[in-house]
Amino acid sequence: MFHIKVEKLINKPAAVVFDFLADHANYSKFPGVDKSELVEHGTSEKNGLGALRKVVLGGVTLEERITDFEKPTRLHYLIEKSSPLPFRHDVGEIQLLEEGDITRVIWISEGH
Repeated sequence: MFHIKVEKLINKPAAVVFDFLADHANYSKFPGVDKSELVEHGTSEKNGLGALRKVVLGGVTLEERITDFEKPTRLHYLIEKSSPLPFRHDVGEIQLLEEGDITRVIWISEGH
């Protein structure tokens, strides 16, 4: 089993941070992410609820589905497919909390 929790303070409003994190095209700006693409659009927004994204990190490819999309505070996803090694993904969530002029981002990912 794995459990990853990352907490970061960002000197931007939650709405700005949420829009950046929700857009699959920005993922290649993160260290270790080689490529990201939108496989299926979301139901109400391009990167929103139901969207399917493919993310490539080194030799690993993940396909993740957006399962909860609440601007500007919450984004949940589940990895539906991974290669070359499969695993079960139980929790994928990003929570944003405004604290004055800054935003606390909490990212949790759990699985087997």
